[in-house]
Order: sequence, then structure tokens, then C-alpha cells
Amino acid sequence: NANDGRGCVVLHSEGNVRYPKGNRPEAVELAVGQKVSRMVFLVAGAWTGEDGSTAAELEFHFEGGQCLYETETFALKAGVNFGNWWIGDGSMPGARLAWSVRDPRVDNKIGLWMVEWTNRQPQAQVRSVTFRSGHTMAIPALVAATGEAYRE
Repeated sequence: NANDGRGCVVLHSEGNVRYPKGNRPEAVELAVGQKVSRMVFLVAGAWTGEDGSTAAELEFHFEGGQCLYETETFALKAGVNFGNWWIGDGSMPGARLAWSVRDPRVDNKIGLWMVEWTNRQPQAQVRSVTFRSGHTMAIPALVAATGEAYRE
């Protein structure tokens, strides 16, 4: 591949039988290694729907400091905080449309959704985040992630 795998992460979903696994993983782990107050993710999916099903999960792994629990799972729910890359009307209650452009091949807009996670224990270091498929019909993709450093 032209980017040596450094473009975006597209996960395999067992719930979508139209597309075989190929080289798509079911989960990827992203290193963080910092105390963060919040993290923001640019995401989208294909065949996502709007039924509130868990299309993907972000699992946060904590260590050190005053760690109250070792993991926290944040569900990315179809039509709630996770949307199709064909954006429709561009609104969702738990995510904001971060970027969009008209697809020149069809009469539709494509885009990326910005979803925010607030850390309930920012005094503990986030070691990593696992982006995991929900194994529904949706094929989840993660384009970018960033965090806001925790200031004690």
C-alpha cells in the first residue's frame, strides 16, 4: 500500500458477510502513555445504520497514579455517536460532523464524525486505547485521534 499502512484503520466486522476479512484487523491498540482530560476521535463507517447498535468500541487502558479501574469501554453507537461516511443530513446527537465534501461519483456528501470521550479519572495515565469492531453490519474506521493533556 502506498502509505505503508499509515492512512487510517478500517476494521473487519463479522456481521458484514459481504466483505471478507482480508487484511483488516478486528481490533488495533493505539499507544497513548499520558494523563489526559479527554480524547477526540475522527471516525466513520460503512453500512452503519442508525439503530443504536454498538458499531465499535474504544477501550481505554489505565495505569499508575490514583487508578480506580484498569479499563473503561466507550461504545460507538450507530446513529448516536458513530455515523456512516455517507453523511445524510449531517446531524447526530452524540457526535459532530468534522469534515465533509461532495462525493463526485454520486449525489451525496461523505464525511468524518468527531466523537469526544471525557476521562473520569484523569489523574491516572492512559496507557493505550483499543479500537475494536462491534461485529455488526457496520465496518468501522478510525482516521485520527488526539488528546488533551491533564493539568494537575
